[in-house]
Amino acid sequence: KDMAQIEEAQVGIRAKKLQELRERFAGVVQEQEQGPAGPKALAEYKAYASPAHLPAVEPRPNRLHMDSSADALLVPMHGALVPFHVSTIKNMARSTLDNFQLLRVNFFTPGQGKSADDFPEPTPARVYVKEFTFRSEHRDNLDAVMRGFKDSQKRLKMQELEVQKAAPGARSRQPVPIVPLQTSRSPVVLRDVNVRPTIGAGSRRTVGSLEAHVNGFRFSIRGGSEKVDVLYAQIKHAIFQPCERGSLIVLVHFHLWDPMTVGKKTTQDLQFFAECGSLTEDLTQKRASSAYDPDEILEEQNERQLIEARNKMFLEFCKQVKGLASCPLDFDMAKIDAGFTGVPARSQVDLTFSTKCLVALQEWPPVCVDMSEVDVVVFERAILTLREFDMVLVHKNYQELPLRITTIPKKFFDGIKRWLGKAEMPWYSCAMSMQWQMVMKDISKDLSTFLDTGGWDAWFATGAADSDSDAEGDQESDFSGGDSDDDDEDGKDDGESDFATEDQSEDSAAGGGGSDEDGESWDELDAKADRADKKRDREVSPSPTRGKTARQPPTRAKRVCRR
Repeated sequence: KDMAQIEEAQVGIRAKKLQELRERFAGVVQEQEQGPAGPKALAEYKAYASPAHLPAVEPRPNRLHMDSSADALLVPMHGALVPFHVSTIKNMARSTLDNFQLLRVNFFTPGQGKSADDFPEPTPARVYVKEFTFRSEHRDNLDAVMRGFKDSQKRLKMQELEVQKAAPGARSRQPVPIVPLQTSRSPVVLRDVNVRPTIGAGSRRTVGSLEAHVNGFRFSIRGGSEKVDVLYAQIKHAIFQPCERGSLIVLVHFHLWDPMTVGKKTTQDLQFFAECGSLTEDLTQKRASSAYDPDEILEEQNERQLIEARNKMFLEFCKQVKGLASCPLDFDMAKIDAGFTGVPARSQVDLTFSTKCLVALQEWPPVCVDMSEVDVVVFERAILTLREFDMVLVHKNYQELPLRITTIPKKFFDGIKRWLGKAEMPWYSCAMSMQWQMVMKDISKDLSTFLDTGGWDAWFATGAADSDSDAEGDQESDFSGGDSDDDDEDGKDDGESDFATEDQSEDSAAGGGGSDEDGESWDELDAKADRADKKRDREVSPSPTRGKTARQPPTRAKRVCRR
């Protein structure tokens, strides 16, 4: 009854979502009607407007050139330089063969990372070039070309990210100004904590103290001079997660508005944690355990006391930071007991819903998804015959690839639906896994058609209803099939059914020799089998000294009984 009410409420939630989509994409639809929008196709990239704009390179034949200003690779062909834009190149690879240096250039082709719509229309005079291989006795120029290609490719990716941030659905806001940290004489301090990601090059652990100052946090490494400063304005979500069932660490997690550089890594998440138990166990030192061993009882008590002390220490730190007059942060709490398990990346982790986010913070890299930036949730492979299902979070920025969490046990299905219902988040179910890169590309290409056909209802609501009706039909057909068999058996005519013919053939093979009406009963068949056993016993001559010879197991005649 509870789930029925939740599913009924989804009708109104989905209607509100459709109205929200129409208001959000009203201006974008008008722009698409005026002209094409979205990411550029490969055919639209042009390195040079005309041959006159080609750069003047040094007159050395059979030599590759990389023009970084135009993001083009200049290839010598028949005495001329032919430009190829970096966007048309998939990757480059260097190798050595005997005394020669090789450079292989792989291009995008239809079906290999790009669709046919990204290329010019095919004609008899056009062919697709899949790869080039260049050979040289010297490696200097080939290495320079490859470095220039990677730099240009990285620059183009950064430009694409900026376009995605300005895309429809992306949250428009001003970047956070970076100002110096204003230190305090008596800051709130959390000592003996580890930081992720690590700061030192190649170090596995970075232990230090986290201090809360006037306008931000500062992490100082114990016995070192390296420091990490993060402002309060840079933090989007601050989450506290205590050490609970199945976890060995207590942590404070900061999810930032924009990525920042920590050491030599760029990250959007900072985490400060302390261990409440040993993360590894030495099996060589393991001894036989006993429930009444006083040493083990004392060890368990100490471990529980350590967990309580660490949880209290982190909780007090969060309360004191929240009490600062200059700190606008509000710490959210994520409890593992109220979560579920799934695979968002490579391994299975514990995920849980906090007040605003879906998080998985025990493993690194973490998962922290702001549910206010999620458009809809889609359950894939949500059928009765499977024990697991997948959950896909579709972001409001349609240029961003949705997040898929796989292999979620079916026992968490209703709990996730209840949480989404309380948050008024629309969800859909489908019986298969979707190709989300193609789905989002088709939707972004023509938002007007997407909205006119009903938004997400056109993609999933009808399909989910059809799959449910098909499942019910299959179940009804299974029961009706059994009933029809009984009806056919009761009402069939003698000699007209295939089953009757098969039974007659089996009766004749068993030696009955009569019709179905002359079939013998079970008692008659048992008596006949007993007489056959006694006759076989009489034919076997007994041994005078060792008793009777062991007889073979009797082969009984095939029993046929009419109902």
